[in-house]
Amino acid sequence: MPDNLLRHHFERGDVLQQTAEGSHLVYERLLLLSILFSFAASNVGLTQIIALAVPFLVVIYPLVIVFVILSLFDRFIGWRRSIYRCAMALTLVFSLIDGLHAAG
Repeated sequence: MPDNLLRHHFERGDVLQQTAEGSHLVYERLLLLSILFSFAASNVGLTQIIALAVPFLVVIYPLVIVFVILSLFDRFIGWRRSIYRCAMALTLVFSLIDGLHAAG
C-alpha cells in the first residue's frame, strides 16, 4: 500500500474513534461489528441476499417514485403537507401489500 493511502486509512480510523468517544460504541466494537456483518453477508450467498432485499425494494421504490413525481409538480401544488401525506400514505398501503406478496 502506498504511504499516503495507508496514512489516509489510519486517519479515518482516528476520526471514527474520536467521534465514538464517550458513547457506548467504540472503534473496536464498530470494527468487530463490521467484520461480523461482512462475514455473515458473504456466507449467505447472493441469491439469498437478493431474496431478502426484493420485498424491501418493492415497498420503497413506489414511495420514492411518488415523492419524485410530487417534487416535479411542486410549482403547482407547493409544499402542502396534506398532499404529500395523502399520496405517500396511499402509496404505502399498496406498496406494503405488494411487498408482502413479494416476500411470499
